[in-house]
This record gives sequence, C-alpha cells and structure tokens, in this order.
Amino acid sequence: MTDRSDAAVTYSLGETAQTTRIFSAHANSEGRAIVDAVLQLAASGSGSFISEIAGATHLSRFSASRHLAVRRGAGILSAERSRSGFRHRVNVAALTVIEDWAYSRATRVGSTCLAGAVEEAGF
Repeated sequence: MTDRSDAAVTYSLGETAQTTRIFSAHANSEGRAIVDAVLQLAASGSGSFISEIAGATHLSRFSASRHLAVRRGAGILSAERSRSGFRHRVNVAALTVIEDWAYSRATRVGSTCLAGAVEEAGF
C-alpha cells in the first residue's frame, strides 16, 4: 500500500511521463475492459492468453492485441511466454499511480470531490 501521509506528492520528470502513459492507456473503455478481463481470467484460474481475452471482451484478436500492446507499453500489463503463447498479468502498482494521483490532488484542495469523481468514473 502506498504511504499517503505526504499530501504534497511530487513526481520526477520520468514519473510524470510514466503517469501520462498510464492515464492515456487506461482512458479508453475497451482498454479498461482488457485489464478487467485479465484480472477476471487470472482470478478464475484460466490463462490470460490473447484468445481468451478477446473472447471475454468481445473484441477481435487483432483489436485485443493492439490494446494489450498499449497497456504493456504503459506498464499496466506484462506478458510472460509459455508453451501456449503469452500469458498476461496486471501490474497493480501501475494502476495505483492513478489512485495516488487522484488522492494527492484531492488532499491538496482539502476535499475528496476529485477522488469521488475519479472513483465514480471507474478509475
């Protein structure tokens, strides 16, 4: 869990660029569905291979592959090669960047309105 005691969270230039990549990758509803599918497939004990992810999200394999590549590039997902293909996993630490960003902004203005709005939007 991230330490939230310091409301004045600062990011280095590299962290800001990574934060932007994570937000951009997670802004698309199909992309969020991909991440949800990977999480659900992992929880059910199934492999999170492209064909299963495409089936779970009702996307073509090509579209699912593009979305997976964007999320891997942003660090939200990782892929591990196995006999059957590439198994995808969610990097939860990358997603906490979104939560930390919202929390730091909300605490700076002394309100949880921003955090509530972000939570309602499904981030």
